[in-house]
Amino acid sequence: MMRRAGDVLRLAVVMAAVGAGFVVVLDLGFHAHREAPPPGFDLMLAPALVLLAAGLGVLAGQARTWGAGRSRLSPRDRARLRARRQAFEDERRRRVAELAADPARARYAALVEAGEAWSDEQIAYDLDPAARATCPHLQALEGALRGAGVFVKRQTPPNVTARCIVDPEALKARLELSPGVAFAEGSMGGRAYEDGLFAMVRCSACESRIDLTHRHEPNAGVPVFPTS
Repeated sequence: MMRRAGDVLRLAVVMAAVGAGFVVVLDLGFHAHREAPPPGFDLMLAPALVLLAAGLGVLAGQARTWGAGRSRLSPRDRARLRARRQAFEDERRRRVAELAADPARARYAALVEAGEAWSDEQIAYDLDPAARATCPHLQALEGALRGAGVFVKRQTPPNVTARCIVDPEALKARLELSPGVAFAEGSMGGRAYEDGLFAMVRCSACESRIDLTHRHEPNAGVPVFPTS
């Protein structure tokens, strides 16, 4: 009976922590997009952080318990995992061979072999300097980045990733951004500030964005845009 009551208490703490997590994520979102939270919202943050920490503590303890009592994989499970790994390797080799046989796309074979993901759509975008994947409000910036030699990779439209650090003040001075387009950076939180860093230029009307390199990330060799 005592054990069952303890399980119920732990479940209640975890459920409360889930709700607290939503409060914390919403607060981060308000600050990341430089929006004022609703009145009284900040008063919920401190209790939410306490509940979130308690829930994480419960989950960590439970994970240790599960790890200690976990049985070894059965032969069937090990065979299934081996089959999945083999299927993945077979598909990667097939993709590498396919790209290597195409003179126009042969250079992407080495990238895929090294572990990078390159779909046909991403390759077509990379080969066409005039291609755009973001919404109309971000395409001027997308084109300026590609024209400046910044490595821009197509993601799930209407999003791209640009491997550069953006100077927001210089960006505003250089390009006329559409209404609703803004630069944002911050951290989604973790064991340290550096965990989950993000930077982006986002169009709030179209939910389109250009993901960037945060200025505090390890960024050796990453250019700054725009250049002086």
